[in-house]
Amino acid sequence: MMSNLGSDSLTYVIPTHSRPEFLVRLLCFFSETGLSWPIIVADSSGSDQAARSSSACSEIKSSLNVTYAHFDMPFMEKCCDVLSRVKTKYVVFCADDDFQLPAVVDGCAAFLDRNSDFSVAQGRVVHASNNRSQNSRVYECSLMDAFDIEQECAAERLSSMASRPYSTFYGVQRTASLTEQFETTRIHTDYQAGRVFTESLLIGLSAIFGKIKILPDVQYIQQTHGTNDSVVLSRIEDRNRKDELYQQYRTALINKVMAKTSFSEERAAVIVDGSINLVPGHSKKKRSVLGLHHRIAREVTRIWVRYSRLRERMAGAPAASSEKVVIKNDALIPDEGHYSIARRMLVEYPIGFTL
Repeated sequence: MMSNLGSDSLTYVIPTHSRPEFLVRLLCFFSETGLSWPIIVADSSGSDQAARSSSACSEIKSSLNVTYAHFDMPFMEKCCDVLSRVKTKYVVFCADDDFQLPAVVDGCAAFLDRNSDFSVAQGRVVHASNNRSQNSRVYECSLMDAFDIEQECAAERLSSMASRPYSTFYGVQRTASLTEQFETTRIHTDYQAGRVFTESLLIGLSAIFGKIKILPDVQYIQQTHGTNDSVVLSRIEDRNRKDELYQQYRTALINKVMAKTSFSEERAAVIVDGSINLVPGHSKKKRSVLGLHHRIAREVTRIWVRYSRLRERMAGAPAASSEKVVIKNDALIPDEGHYSIARRMLVEYPIGFTL
């Protein structure tokens, strides 16, 4: 059930790049759910795939309030540009290959409307993953670990987030606040050279700028399929710039802690340095033997999965179909309401489709 916020209160932003099949699937999902909020598709694809995505947006305009925009620029610049075009009070990002549940998003926006000291509200996130399984037609579902962050002090919220970091990228956020966070992150990080610092800074800033609420219902179904950006892009592309990139990230966090508190630079630096856990793999603590063994085993599994899929393709194995795709732990994606639509599309169209 929709709240009384109105269709002019929140905008969906869908960043996309060279994946028109996934974009079509997402737009059809939103069409079937009856989404009334405006959508901005922020595309940075090459000409052929951009034409297909633009055409899909035009074809579905009769049932969705969707605007297509092409951006010939890097990812962070694209996000900052598209946020400058958002005219509503709230905004939510959605990846082209995932699913956002509109009813839960609506509840998140309504929560923010009632609680001015919160900057982010989001439901639970389900990871539907098959990139670690030898059987690429089996999705294993798991819930992302997330918790409320409600301290009054921005520095305390940053420390709390660093204790068990989780992404707020796909949460419902206040447009003005998120725009400032993205602009700060664009200036102080380099997504192509070291995306880990971009992602970590956005997580840290979301806690500094306000309280964070995790609502109990599943809002987001994230499909992990082996070609996500998190798999394709290195966390740090240029290892020679690792320390430089970290210092830029650190400076940005220190400045924002100082801006949101009365802390001196020295005190803010202590807080930020104590929040090193926000940056995966950057801790200087000695790695345990168990951790190393676990990473080696995980990498061996990943290589075997890729080999198995290549062997299937060479043998002419058929594409995944609704008869063969299976969702394990399926209670996390119940077969009811908007969930059933997402579930059906995930099972029937695991790599998207064309109109």
